[in-house]
Amino acid sequence: MNVWKIGSRWGNLGASVLDLFLNYECVFFGNCHGGEKLGHWASVQEGDFFVICDGETTVALGRSYGRFSEYHKSGFHFTKRDYEKYIKDDDVSICPAKIVILPPDERVGHAHRLRFCRYGNQEFIEKLPRLWKELSSPSDFKIIPRTVSLFYGEDSIFASNVKYRIPIYQRPYSWGENELRKLVESLQDAVRMEEPVFMGTMQLSQPIPLNPSGTTNAYNIIDGQQRITTFMILNNVLERRLNKSVTQYAENKLRTLVSRGEEQIKLDDYTEFIKNQNVSENSERNAYIRNYRIIETLLEEYFGQDDAEEQAPKQEELYEFIKSDKIQMVVIETHAGLSKTLQIFNTINTAGMDLGATDLFKIRFYEYLKTQRYPDSVFDQIADVYALIEEYNRATISPAGLAMQDVLRTYQRIIFANSDLPQSVFNKSYETFFEELFDTLLGIRIHDEYKSLLTQGIKLSIEDLKKIIECYKENYYFLAKDWHFRIIRSMIWETRYGYTWDLPIIARFFGSIREDQIFEFTLRQFKLLCPPSLYYAKTVYAVRSKIIDVLRTLPTARGSGIDLLKSCLQTWHINNIPLAEMLKCSCEFEIAFNPKWKNLICRLVEYLKSKESGDKDEDLFARLWGMSIDIEHIQCFTDEKNAEQVRKDWGAELNCLGNLVLLESSINRSINNHAERKSENYHKSAFASVRELADCVGKWSKDAAIARHKKNTECLMKFLLS
Repeated sequence: MNVWKIGSRWGNLGASVLDLFLNYECVFFGNCHGGEKLGHWASVQEGDFFVICDGETTVALGRSYGRFSEYHKSGFHFTKRDYEKYIKDDDVSICPAKIVILPPDERVGHAHRLRFCRYGNQEFIEKLPRLWKELSSPSDFKIIPRTVSLFYGEDSIFASNVKYRIPIYQRPYSWGENELRKLVESLQDAVRMEEPVFMGTMQLSQPIPLNPSGTTNAYNIIDGQQRITTFMILNNVLERRLNKSVTQYAENKLRTLVSRGEEQIKLDDYTEFIKNQNVSENSERNAYIRNYRIIETLLEEYFGQDDAEEQAPKQEELYEFIKSDKIQMVVIETHAGLSKTLQIFNTINTAGMDLGATDLFKIRFYEYLKTQRYPDSVFDQIADVYALIEEYNRATISPAGLAMQDVLRTYQRIIFANSDLPQSVFNKSYETFFEELFDTLLGIRIHDEYKSLLTQGIKLSIEDLKKIIECYKENYYFLAKDWHFRIIRSMIWETRYGYTWDLPIIARFFGSIREDQIFEFTLRQFKLLCPPSLYYAKTVYAVRSKIIDVLRTLPTARGSGIDLLKSCLQTWHINNIPLAEMLKCSCEFEIAFNPKWKNLICRLVEYLKSKESGDKDEDLFARLWGMSIDIEHIQCFTDEKNAEQVRKDWGAELNCLGNLVLLESSINRSINNHAERKSENYHKSAFASVRELADCVGKWSKDAAIARHKKNTECLMKFLLS
């Protein structure tokens, strides 16, 4: 275990930078290439401990989740003021680290040594693992609500001992003129009536101490960014217009981690703007500066100047109003992990950011990776995964758009295949699966079904998500260029086990099949699923169990996925019935009143007839799934002459495979149960299985239906069992 001592003062007698260590989650020092005096900082590894000292006293502990690097390579985005003060003119080396304050009774003295060196107090080193576990573990869950004003009182939102951070997973500041107008209108009414106004709730994280005494704290803003930022700007506008000293809240109190530092640059530009009123050419793209200008205009519209005679309240009155205790908010301070905090947000949130399942995955995945000692910037890497999907959908005309929901469903099955989770987990929605998975991995609530993962050492990774996306793109490439593939994949959806549609993608993820085997694997998958879908009138547990067996085999079936499905075609017995027997029995069923059966099999017959006739029409997919179709009785079930006699003479054969055909709904309506119209209209059909009947449908008989029944059965069995 490597333990390093680092000083918390900038220079031997300079100001403490411990608040920056804590606020930015890092340790750093200047003049890092100034000679041997700094020790072996380049030897620091991920997971090493830091003992942070103020002079000769330890005040905090840290643990690295990276290595030292130059500032510009570190991924950190200091505010402009902090950058110019500590980074710009110094040769700074910086290391991402989680920092915790030591309680007073655990602080120890040590001999004054170099500002960076190996730590030598062996007695203290032996206590480090225990101390770290106690201090870095989440505190007990609690919610602390309080009612506060904006600027009035020691406990106000903008109190001098409080700073705020906009977390990396938040959206940028985005209020526009509509929201600003509503706010100014409500303030005008409140000032005129001299009535208090309630501005809703603000949700904060638990406090992050910024000094050893705990008197200054930072908070992550979970909900309330838009309102708090707007009030900051409104206050600045009023200060400027009323010739008061302009408060630098944007510089001293507010920092944003959003958008890879781009949002912080805008906030820094706003700080410069309110200092000297210089407007850059790109100020319209800066929401902070743009809203400053809009608020100026709105104040002129809704609030008069002190020397004006109109009835509108004066701007001085508005200034005094917002500085008083008349504007109230309820602050909800949530002492919990990020996941629990967001659950609370979703419970109380009635407007603003809507956290859907994929939004929650992004944030909870970020929280999970942070426990693996990844830096804050890992959120940007997660966001890049989502961007890959958006870029693909913009650039590609695909038969199916790529969606994060599909990627997460597939990732659920990949995790399932790679572990010994119980079968009950397989059927869970991806939303429930990842909610329970993260609860367990983060120690929030241990779900019994996921307990085994804690000892298996499962690791979720961004690379897994990227690999899944690449497998999807590869699959969609073949879908776009091969109409046979599109049809067979859609046929899988017509079975009772369409939820296995991503099995070829999973096989590619594990390397069980090559790129050129995707279609063959998909075809064999369909052949496996078709017989039980036809034999049973519902999904059956025995089939699901066998699908799960295949899924669990894929991680170790490297290069042999095709052979795996070949073997299944020969050996699968569902409730002791072989697939061949299932298929043969199914072809004897009356299927006219079973929508799943008739839609699947009549489409499959049409596909095989088209192949048999040499028809390579790539529009077949569009006809099969893109137009309105009916499953037509060749011999009418409701015969216009004597329906009862027909049903008596034909018996079961009337509703079997030989007497049913796929037909366009428009043609079926034009026939309208008149048998003499069939021959002419069958000739007009785009379907090969219909056109081959056009010349014989006029003299259609039960014997002809039986012969067709037999022929179609042989065709189906040859195709599905080969």
